[in-house]
Amino acid sequence: MVSIDFRQYKVELRKILLVRKESLEIEWDPFLAAWICYALSTDNTQNNCSLAELCEKMVKWIEEDTVWEMDRNVGAVAATLQLCNKLERKKKSGIASKLNKVVLRLDADDKWSPLSDPEQVYLLALGSKLFDTNTLEAI
Repeated sequence: MVSIDFRQYKVELRKILLVRKESLEIEWDPFLAAWICYALSTDNTQNNCSLAELCEKMVKWIEEDTVWEMDRNVGAVAATLQLCNKLERKKKSGIASKLNKVVLRLDADDKWSPLSDPEQVYLLALGSKLFDTNTLEAI
């Protein structure tokens, strides 16, 4: 049986995440950025410069009007809102309610809906703390 050094494994995973984060400078993908933010936020959010930097980019991204042009962005928006709450960062007001409206109009039975993709649903679930489950209205 081979023993696993989990500390070393964690260090190597972090290096891989940081390389992927740097690749976002070349080609921006908010979905990938949301997952990298999530992975980086599971470690330590205090004094995590890489996470703070990527979070700032995500916050600027969700404030753009073009975000709402593609339904694929709902998971990344929800994850960004959750991350802002976790890091106690300010965000533009009204984004959570706009996300709520977009999610309510999505059809889970549609083959191409973000609600049919488990990775999107997980990111949406991260941001679900922003909604009242009885009315699905943004808090």
